[in-house]
Amino acid sequence: MKVWMGYGSEHSNNLMMVGTFANADRASEAFKDFDEIRKQAQVDYEAGILDFEKTRSRWSDAMQALLTKHNVYSLGPDDLMDFVLDTHVSHEGDKIIVQTDEIEVAGFLKLFYSRGARIEVGDAQFFEKEAE
Repeated sequence: MKVWMGYGSEHSNNLMMVGTFANADRASEAFKDFDEIRKQAQVDYEAGILDFEKTRSRWSDAMQALLTKHNVYSLGPDDLMDFVLDTHVSHEGDKIIVQTDEIEVAGFLKLFYSRGARIEVGDAQFFEKEAE
């Protein structure tokens, strides 16, 4: 029997992050910010401005203008890559829910924090059991 050993990043985290806001309107506003930043991050990634190697990532003028418009000053180019990864973001009442298999979620955490959310992070199965 051959046993393969190696190092790699984990892509089966089943991570869930829940941001709870003061009310549904605040959550709705934050969700719009999330969506605009996610869309611009995707455009910047496809243009080669953001990259996973994190050696060449930089701001695009459009991203800089967008972050300034939304008063977001805590996100760096590396944090913006979190918005490019395969992640599901949904809005339910006073909550925004992020679900991903990735462990890199600092960008989401910083955006939740900057919008005044109470933040819970854990395994999605924990949240499902708690809901029962």
